[in-house]
Amino acid sequence: MRIPLAAFYIPVLTAALAASSPAQSPASQTDQPSPTGPRLFTSPLGFSFQIPPNWQALDSQPVLPDLKEERDLSGSNQADAKGVACTQLGLTARQTSSSSNPTSVSPASVMVEVALPFNCFGRRIAANDLPAFGAGATQGIKQDFDLATSHQATYTLGSHPVWAERVEGSPKGAPKPAAKADDAPATGDPAPHTTIEIACTLLSQAAVCWLTEAADSASLASFEQLSVTLDGDAPLPLVPAGTFPK
Repeated sequence: MRIPLAAFYIPVLTAALAASSPAQSPASQTDQPSPTGPRLFTSPLGFSFQIPPNWQALDSQPVLPDLKEERDLSGSNQADAKGVACTQLGLTARQTSSSSNPTSVSPASVMVEVALPFNCFGRRIAANDLPAFGAGATQGIKQDFDLATSHQATYTLGSHPVWAERVEGSPKGAPKPAAKADDAPATGDPAPHTTIEIACTLLSQAAVCWLTEAADSASLASFEQLSVTLDGDAPLPLVPAGTFPK
């Protein structure tokens, strides 16, 4: 029987991403100096990846217990509660400013990595459950974004299956350009555009997802080009070139 894992896993993932945005992060998390070169993040669950230059790791560990408690209260079955209890928030990172103004944080991009260890959850996740495991991402996003195009893809990284989705959208309530008469162009600033992208895979010890809220094409490209090593395989880009249409 397939377990609707996205029902508990993705809400925790998307809430953690929202909680780590610059508007809600404590100053102590955002004012730390950011290294200019890539840094290696290694998980005891058998994978590692390089944090790109100009992305700053945030201390998001205090956030997850509150998210788990909130989700536990609304859990409808034991599988949901077990999954929430076992979820591990491994890394949250925000892209630092690349503009001439080093204090600028708008637009901002964030990424989150979350894992579900099988030894805690009590069972492995089958490859045919991987789409269900990740496909609930848009459910949490719909509350805050007007979504447009969505693309899904499946591929392999070495011997590991990957399910990925890219969703285009803009924050709800964002001002729209003012319309003008006839064929004259609209005036005013365009609504902010955001790309949400998620990639999930299955390892020998855990299911792992990476999620980004990318404010521009450069941020999205740096997320897709994350060099990931899965169960000791050779390093590969998280999302291969050509996976999604340009």
